[in-house]
Amino acid sequence: MTEINKKLDLATVPPTNNDGDPYILPLDIYKEGYSCYNISNWFKGRVGDNGTPFAIRWYSHGRLLNIQGMRPFIEGQVGDYTIDDSDPDNVRIDMAEDASNIHIVGDVDDTQAGGVAIYRLINQAFPKSGIFYGKIGFMGTQDDGTLVNTGVDIVFKVLDGHMNMLGARKFYVTELEKAGLEMQSKFKQYNQEYKDTTTKQAEQFKADTEKALSDLNTKIANEIKRAEDTLGDTQASIDNNLAALKRLSASVGALQAQLDADDLETNTDHKADIAAVKDEIGFRFSQIKHPVQAFDSLAQIQAKFPAGADGDMLAVDTGHIYIYQWDSNQWKDCGVYQSQGLSQADQDGINNALKSTGTVTDPSKAPYNDLDTLPANTILTYSDVKNVKNLPEILQHDTNLQGITVTTYNYRSGNTVGGAVQVLHTNDNDRFWRVKWGGDDSQYGAWNNPLFSDFDVIHADSIKPPFDNCNNLPDNTLTIYSEGLGQVNNVPDSIDCGAILTFNLRQDKYGKFQLLYLEDKTYFRMWWGSPLAPHQWQLLTSYIKQPILFTETDGSDIPEEYQDLNTVPLNQVITYSEKIDKIKNYPKGLGTGTVITYGTGRDGHKTGSIQIVVDSNNNLAYRICWFADDYFTPWKSEFWQNPIMFTNTDDIPKQYQDLNTLPINQIVTYADATKIDKIKNYPKGLGAGTVITYGTGRDGHKTGSIQIVVDSNDNLAYRICWFADDYFTPWKIKISYQPKPSLALFRSIGIIGDSYASGELALDSNYVDHYNMSWGQILGRKNGVKAINFSRGGQTTRGWLSDTERGLELLNKTDAQDLYIIALGINDYQKLGESYLGSDADIDSGADTYYGNYGKIIKAIQTKAPMAKIVIATLAQTDSMAVKYNSAIQNIAKHFNLPCVTLTDDPFFTSDFYLNHMHGGHPTGTVYAEMANAYERLISQAMVDHLDYFESYEKDLATDNAEDLSRIASTEK
Repeated sequence: MTEINKKLDLATVPPTNNDGDPYILPLDIYKEGYSCYNISNWFKGRVGDNGTPFAIRWYSHGRLLNIQGMRPFIEGQVGDYTIDDSDPDNVRIDMAEDASNIHIVGDVDDTQAGGVAIYRLINQAFPKSGIFYGKIGFMGTQDDGTLVNTGVDIVFKVLDGHMNMLGARKFYVTELEKAGLEMQSKFKQYNQEYKDTTTKQAEQFKADTEKALSDLNTKIANEIKRAEDTLGDTQASIDNNLAALKRLSASVGALQAQLDADDLETNTDHKADIAAVKDEIGFRFSQIKHPVQAFDSLAQIQAKFPAGADGDMLAVDTGHIYIYQWDSNQWKDCGVYQSQGLSQADQDGINNALKSTGTVTDPSKAPYNDLDTLPANTILTYSDVKNVKNLPEILQHDTNLQGITVTTYNYRSGNTVGGAVQVLHTNDNDRFWRVKWGGDDSQYGAWNNPLFSDFDVIHADSIKPPFDNCNNLPDNTLTIYSEGLGQVNNVPDSIDCGAILTFNLRQDKYGKFQLLYLEDKTYFRMWWGSPLAPHQWQLLTSYIKQPILFTETDGSDIPEEYQDLNTVPLNQVITYSEKIDKIKNYPKGLGTGTVITYGTGRDGHKTGSIQIVVDSNNNLAYRICWFADDYFTPWKSEFWQNPIMFTNTDDIPKQYQDLNTLPINQIVTYADATKIDKIKNYPKGLGAGTVITYGTGRDGHKTGSIQIVVDSNDNLAYRICWFADDYFTPWKIKISYQPKPSLALFRSIGIIGDSYASGELALDSNYVDHYNMSWGQILGRKNGVKAINFSRGGQTTRGWLSDTERGLELLNKTDAQDLYIIALGINDYQKLGESYLGSDADIDSGADTYYGNYGKIIKAIQTKAPMAKIVIATLAQTDSMAVKYNSAIQNIAKHFNLPCVTLTDDPFFTSDFYLNHMHGGHPTGTVYAEMANAYERLISQAMVDHLDYFESYEKDLATDNAEDLSRIASTEK
């Protein structure tokens, strides 16, 4: 990496000491002049790393980014490389042709508050050594629908079989391996010495027998002691051999005793005994093996070595070591393996490693006939997918599909299938992916499709579902009809051929749209609303002929039909560059310019068409053809000057300091509300606003013009200039009135919710409910209303019904409240997911779903306080799952005929103040205080929008007249 850094001048993030806390690397998507980041000195990988996370905090020009709801990704290439530094100003990395492409996409849950994204690198992502060179960033859709795919370039080194983002290092698997190699070397040395010794004994056996046997005993004892000291408990693999050496030592001693007792002196007998001892020792040393051999079970060891074997055998199922006892001819259990080796977590990782099972030859058999049931951590290739269930929708209709390869990842330990990721590649190199999250019974989410797919050209005799109905065409596809398009349902016109593009990048289909291209026009439509349904087809464009430029207007070189604007062709753009007075029906007062005549041209007529002229001075005139081809309405002209905005009244030119002297057809905005009183003739009582001065301006006079002012509070004033240029009628002011009923109408409020309704703080990661600073209590204090929190951090609809302290039991114990606000759902959708959602039918059945339990809560309130008013609130989150829960909330409100406030209708919930000033995913005090104002605005507007519902408040309650008279009497005393 030093070579790469030096030649490319990469930006290397310096290592830091974070006092034991997780590192969060700050990166800015604007790289300030360098080509890529080298993160080698910051993040360190290890052999066997699997899903190792590291965090990045994202900035833009130093400003913290809000990336919640996005997906983190890493993409690039890994392999060999060269550095091209022939051009010092453009040094670059060139990856080898056989470099592997890498693409890892995380989940939306991996992007958090405060611009933090979590990235997880799996060792399968690095199939070869060299370097990784690519991009790290985030992708997704912003609230305004804008697609985001951005990040920074990164580079780091990848070693053979070991991912290391810092540098290379050599290592041993265990210290036992080193010790074993050292022992083998010593045994070989000793064996050679022993051979030398026995050779001499053979020459003079009788004289040296006693000394040789003594030396042999000493050497064996020393070697045993040295082996025990070196290996200890970790050298269980050679214990059996050491025992054999001890037995040999005893045999030698016995031989010596026999020699002494029998007084044997013949050289022949001694040579045979010594040779046998020598051969047995050499054989035993040659049988020492390293390292430990591993088997699934003892039964597998016994099957492999029915007659025994030297060495340590590990049974993985129990973790016990076995050695073969040659004297008893059986395997001995030596207990749990105590030497350094793989942890259970590492062993689980090996067991769960990705493996290929080859080609599926019969896709009709389980589990291969359903992509939902494929085994975890497998790579499967299908040459035929006709009988395979749960393919992506597009592939179900793709006649070009020849085969697919499906990789199913799941690295969670145990038997759970939760957390699985499935990636599908087609023979056309299209890629699809989806995720399963949760427990064993969880379902896969929807397939994420490639951005675009196409099909074969469709002929009239091959139109089959879903291609027989425009409403059913697969998302993100191009479908071409060579003929027979008129037979397809839901096409806009009687047509024969055309191409249809269907776009949908959202799972909820909001904003899905289609474009229908015909030879001479284009139609479009969108899916929107609730329930989701396509709008009617609209004409997007009509055919426009090639523009024409005429440079002479004396009539000699202009065709007759272009010498009169009444006769120019439809959908033709014509520019007249000089002598414009020779062109008939050209608008008076305009100079040389361009004429556009636009219309549908039905049956060859101009009726309904419009003609627009824009001259070289940016003036505009227009007219409409009506009733007949040569009948046009009179020309209408507007000569508007460019709008002007003043943010500081001290710098305003003199003519703009008095509304009486403003130019005609000029829009002027005065933005400084603190100095608006310095503008002469500005309408009294209005704040900063925009002034429009409109008139024909005949002969340069203002007579007959009108002046309109609209201020920032939607108030309006207007006046007319009459008789003289400086004579204006008095201002007539229309103050905009918007009713805002006070929540002080209610004497008591109950708030049912979760941590966001409980004032929970995550400062110092305590996550404690501070009810006194919750938005409900602030709302109560502001309006002089008593408020009760029926809420708790982490609460769900299911949990609230069984909560004895802050849930249903507290509701039933307390007095009935005048107003109840329900704000539940954040934890339901984040913890319980889509499977908990349920349907409308659950409201009445009382099923254990979000619909069913939400309905139980509303019914409990209505039973406890039948005269109370209830308002329910949607979620402020905008990800796809939150959208589904918000739809459920709106359906529940409709079922009970209750007001429902949409939080994102108030600008606070989409502001930087709310989104980017959280701590640990929770508001802080000042944010809770503004939440109270936002809820007050929303509920006040709901009282206006649902006037019939709130008008009945206290209608059936007992009058407080007697209580009021008693209060007055006590005051008079």
